[in-house]
Amino acid sequence: MTETKWYARLVYVLVSLALVLGFSLVPATTSIVSAAGATGTFTISPPVVTVTYTPTSSDPTTEVSATVAVDNSGRNLAELSNITFKFWYDSTGTANGKGDFDGVSPNVNNALVITWFEANDTFVLVGPTATTWALGACTSPALGETTGTFDFVFTIGKVAHETSGSAVWQIAATANSTDYGSGFGYDATPVTMTFYSEVSIPPATVDWGTVPAGLAFEDTASEEALGATVTYIANGDYTQNVASSATWTNLTASPAILDDTGTCDDAQEFSLKADDTGTLPTDGLVSIDGTTIDTGIITDESGNVESDNTLWLKLASSFETATYTGTITYSAAEV
Repeated sequence: MTETKWYARLVYVLVSLALVLGFSLVPATTSIVSAAGATGTFTISPPVVTVTYTPTSSDPTTEVSATVAVDNSGRNLAELSNITFKFWYDSTGTANGKGDFDGVSPNVNNALVITWFEANDTFVLVGPTATTWALGACTSPALGETTGTFDFVFTIGKVAHETSGSAVWQIAATANSTDYGSGFGYDATPVTMTFYSEVSIPPATVDWGTVPAGLAFEDTASEEALGATVTYIANGDYTQNVASSATWTNLTASPAILDDTGTCDDAQEFSLKADDTGTLPTDGLVSIDGTTIDTGIITDESGNVESDNTLWLKLASSFETATYTGTITYSAAEV
């Protein structure tokens, strides 16, 4: 009996030891999850447009240029559909926003519009057409690049509105993308426009014929029509002026001397009056520097045609017999 009990007790110890060792080989564990975040971003941007026009003052009939720099936000310039450039008169000096730009249409006095088309890489004068506004040798950059400068070259029309007070000419452009919208830019320094005028008259001779010394303005023989039309072209308000040479000469006698006071008290003095009607004016005495006979406003390129210009002659009571010849000049001046 004793021997059997010892054996059983030994088996029990060995089994217990095995159980202890088994548990010690399986450690206790805790589940842990760690993470770090990253920010994702992307941008879809329309073209960025920068417009530059160097002169701060411009003259009608002169050729000028403006640059339109386009950054197509990483896309090739060939992806653009067109660029629209506008140069327009702004009476307030503040109308340079996109809405103002969109409202501008070609006008011989007030606005130029040029469009570049990507399809055939050409510049087109949208308007005004058939005027002295003209398209110059415009240039475009390599369209395989993502940025580049377009040069818009043009001649300013002769009746581009003169600026005064707060009025200016604005310069702006839009670059239009096929898929990414339209970019707008303008030159923050607008432009002033100088006064321009033209006066034309066909060859004309005002011939009073044979008149007596002492002729008065009120005499029938004093009145003589110019006999030709006078055309005034101006890009702003203007005056119509008439001047005479100081002396009228002849081949045999003393010259006739212009008296712009209208008294003709001394021998060989004469005076003239002028008007753009057939009615003797109360003033209108012609001087060497010119007298104003009327005023006008901005014209189109066909001008303002005056067909009733008339002159009146007064002579001193003492005049030598001769045929006297002088120069009568019609001009326009800025108001």
